[in-house]
Amino acid sequence: TNRFTVHLRQIATTYLVILIVAPSHPNCRAIGGGRTWATVATLLQTCKMNGVDPLDWLSQTLTRIAQGWPASEIEALMPWNFRSDAVS
Repeated sequence: TNRFTVHLRQIATTYLVILIVAPSHPNCRAIGGGRTWATVATLLQTCKMNGVDPLDWLSQTLTRIAQGWPASEIEALMPWNFRSDAVS
């Protein structure tokens, strides 16, 4: 099995969980809430696929945003660019 196929399986599993769990989740009863939940789930799965601890990535990213991270450098906050030893 190649790496691409493995990633597709992981993504499919994530979306299957979303389809099963999301309808009963209180924040997903509105279309916007469901989209937000799906976006967060996708970002967390992207962390896992890139060997990044989702909690570490989310903590660092939210800290940087709260500290006024420039929108022009948003790419640096993506999970595939995460460095746990980086200064917040």
